[in-house]
Amino acid sequence: MRTLVRGVVLTDLLTVCAGTILSVIVWITSETSEGGTDAIMHYGIAKYSWQHPELFLDLWGKPLFTIFSSPFAQGGAGAHGFFNILVSAATAWLVIRTAGKLGLYSAWFAGAVLFLFPVWLPLTFSTMTEPLFAFLLAWAVYALFSGKDITAAVVVSFLPFARQEGFAFIILFALLFVLRKEWKRIPWLATGTLFFSLAGALVFNDIFWVLEQQPYHADDFTRTGDPFHYFLSYNGLFGVAGSILLVAGSAWMIQRGRRMKQWNDWLPAAGFFMVLAAHSYVNYKGQAGAIGLLRVMATVAPLAALLVLAGLQWIRKSRMFIPAGWFLLLLQGFLTWRAVDLPLRENPVQRAVQEFSSTFPEGDKQHRKIYSTDPMFWYYFNRDFWDEEGWVQVNHKGHYGKMTNGSLLLVDAHWGKWMDKRELMQRPEIHLKRIFFAREFLPYESGNYSIYIFETDSGRKSDNFRTEREWLIKDPFPRNTPPVP
Repeated sequence: MRTLVRGVVLTDLLTVCAGTILSVIVWITSETSEGGTDAIMHYGIAKYSWQHPELFLDLWGKPLFTIFSSPFAQGGAGAHGFFNILVSAATAWLVIRTAGKLGLYSAWFAGAVLFLFPVWLPLTFSTMTEPLFAFLLAWAVYALFSGKDITAAVVVSFLPFARQEGFAFIILFALLFVLRKEWKRIPWLATGTLFFSLAGALVFNDIFWVLEQQPYHADDFTRTGDPFHYFLSYNGLFGVAGSILLVAGSAWMIQRGRRMKQWNDWLPAAGFFMVLAAHSYVNYKGQAGAIGLLRVMATVAPLAALLVLAGLQWIRKSRMFIPAGWFLLLLQGFLTWRAVDLPLRENPVQRAVQEFSSTFPEGDKQHRKIYSTDPMFWYYFNRDFWDEEGWVQVNHKGHYGKMTNGSLLLVDAHWGKWMDKRELMQRPEIHLKRIFFAREFLPYESGNYSIYIFETDSGRKSDNFRTEREWLIKDPFPRNTPPVP
């Protein structure tokens, strides 16, 4: 096998390049990216962090992601997505190098299969936080298997500021150091928390801000989910073949660790199944805002890639090793294309909101103060979501109790379904301007997807219910006209 410089194998480099080209092709042919509203909000936090520096420490937005991706976000959502393409390429490279450190045959295969995981490929060009977390985790694991324990500990210590799963890995690495009796390594696991605690203390005057501003809590109940949701979603996560080899690889790594008395060999399987179990539990309990999103498992995709390659090591001395590997890659690619339905297309609500934005008066869009129930509107209006003088996100009644005279209130059928529009239309200063309806039927409790546009003007009167009836007859998918109170 041809070697370039300092142990860089040509096959490894070609694998990363091929995977990156695949990501770019899917990126430029897709209408949208993975993540929906969350992706838009992560992009917004990164983009406007330069105007609102406190956003660099926003724990929902993830400080590390915001800090490193914000320069890309200044170029728009597309450039922001390119940041993750670079991160994904670096992650694949680290996975390949780690496989080499582990002595696994055909290390390049781990990088190739990583790009072909259904849960990973759509995120490689997204504006989500999972790829950066996966990169940092891959870096920590590579450092660990390279004998650089302190580097591994320091990198792991920053994981909680890339995603919440990082706290679990701090515990896992601490346990590993205890088993290895490497006591002096453990304090390094506090580096990241100490750094951000001190940085935040200068901004918030609170050394404990990391604890007090956590966006997720155990009592943030959503709904009770299926405890086997992630297990049963194996095809949409790592594919059928990948999932089988992942389990086989876990057994192979654990067996080798026992035989060679190497605790490090247990870490990939332990880390993967720890995250799988944690997300399964919170999804079952409906805690910490869990709603069963598959993409959260992309955080441990590098570990999964190593375990899939380890699964092939059972036949490493067989003539079938190379053919089996290539067959798996072809099968994985085909199944990923089927499972994810690439290239990605905008969903009906995104298309409706985009059409709504295109029909919205430009002057109102740019110069009016807007109160909005949908957190996506600011993106399509190209407005600063965090500029309180121009934009207010309406999440409860207090947000629109006293609106600025001359401002607009946008109430959509999805995010604004909690709002009592009948009560709102009885307020004398509120005037219904028009109702936007989706051209393709999107069923909601109130009927077809709609957006009510209200204006505040205390100096005039109007019959909102009459205006509503006049607009409802223009709905391409008519419904029963609500009674007048």
